[in-house]
Amino acid sequence: MESINNLSELLKLAKAHDRNAQEEILEIYTPFIKKIVRYYGLFLSKEDKDDLYLEALLAALKSIDAYNENHGSFENFLFINVRNRILDFLRKRKFEVPLEEAISKIYDFENEVEVKEEIDEFKKTLTPRELKVFELYLDGLKIGEIANVLSEDYKSIDNAIQRIKKKAKQFINTPK
Repeated sequence: MESINNLSELLKLAKAHDRNAQEEILEIYTPFIKKIVRYYGLFLSKEDKDDLYLEALLAALKSIDAYNENHGSFENFLFINVRNRILDFLRKRKFEVPLEEAISKIYDFENEVEVKEEIDEFKKTLTPRELKVFELYLDGLKIGEIANVLSEDYKSIDNAIQRIKKKAKQFINTPK
């Protein structure tokens, strides 16, 4: 919850043209912005991808000013604005991207954002210890490796994973 309040405070400061807050928000969302640029710039030259990235950053800065926290998450708002700015840029430059391919990529990316949000919601149901175990498990570590990293015994980690799986089933089966 602290990160949400922190983002909310950063957004307020950034909207008041606090340069440090704007830079911090851009730093937080740079990987997200780069991912969007990668999707749409897949067949572009390096120079065109650089131009696309600059357009995406401009859209991100405008998103900070235009964002209203009563209208959903900032990440979704940012995604929509950056995507639209990129598509406008590509249209103006007359880049040819097959329609089916573009639609498929948009759909895949939007689904990825929704899944990420669901995972973030699920993580809130975990204890701090379970969260550490869950993240290491998602990173591909085996139970024994997680036990070594956290300096705990194998059975303790195995039990934590079983609790996480049980919570995941409950989370998935809970109507939203």
